[in-house]
Amino acid sequence: MKWYIFALSVLSVQCDMFFSVRSLQIVLPKKPPVWKHVTIYRYRIQWWDGAIHTVYKTNRGNLQVQVPKITGLPVIITPLTPNGELLPAAAIFPFDVKENNRLIATWKHGPLASMLFNLISQSFPIYRLNVKRFLDAYDTFDNVWEVDQERIIRGIKDERFYAPVLKSKKLYSVTIDALRKEWIPNNPFYPILSGERQTLLLAKGIHIWFFKEKKLIIQVNDTMYSHSIVP
Repeated sequence: MKWYIFALSVLSVQCDMFFSVRSLQIVLPKKPPVWKHVTIYRYRIQWWDGAIHTVYKTNRGNLQVQVPKITGLPVIITPLTPNGELLPAAAIFPFDVKENNRLIATWKHGPLASMLFNLISQSFPIYRLNVKRFLDAYDTFDNVWEVDQERIIRGIKDERFYAPVLKSKKLYSVTIDALRKEWIPNNPFYPILSGERQTLLLAKGIHIWFFKEKKLIIQVNDTMYSHSIVP
C-alpha cells in the first residue's frame, strides 16, 4: 500500500513562544513480551515546552504533567536498564489523549514521536504537519522502526508537502550463529535470540541485543554486515 502524506501549511494562532498548557496523566505502556524479564529501573520522559523538558519516573504507573497544547507534540518515554537505554515508547498530543485526561503511551508511536521531537527541537513548526495521517500510515507497519524516517525528514524540510514518502527501509538478510543464552533486543519488535542459528531481516544501521552486562552489536550496511559481542 502506498501512503501519501500531506503536510498542511495553515494559518494558526499558535506561536513557538506563547502557548497554553493542559494537565494530563501520562500512562506508561506495559512491557512488551520480549522484555518480560528485563529490569527497567526508571523511565526518562521528555517533551518540549520552549526547551526540552525531562522528568524521571522510577516505577510503572501514571504521572501528572502539564504539556503545551500543540498539535503533534510528542512525549518520549525511554526505558533505562542496567544495560543502557531501550528504544522508546511515546504518546502524541492530542491524538493519544483519552477520557479523564489520560495520555496513553504506546511502543508503536516511538519512532514517529522521535522524528517529531527531532523536528520540534530544530524549531520546525510541527503544527503544520498532518500528524494524524502519519499516525495512520505508521500503524500499517509491523515493525515501525523500519520506516525510513530520514526520507520523511528530507521530504518535510524540502517542503514536498505531497509525496509518497512513507516507505520501509531496505532489509538485509543477516545470519547469527547459535547462541547459548537468551539475548534480549533493545527494539521491542525484534525477537529474542537464543539456541540454534538464526536468520534475521535487518535494515541498515546498528542493532543491539543484550545478555546481562554484555551486548551483541550487529552493524549492517549496503554491502556487508558484522556482529560482535562486547562487555
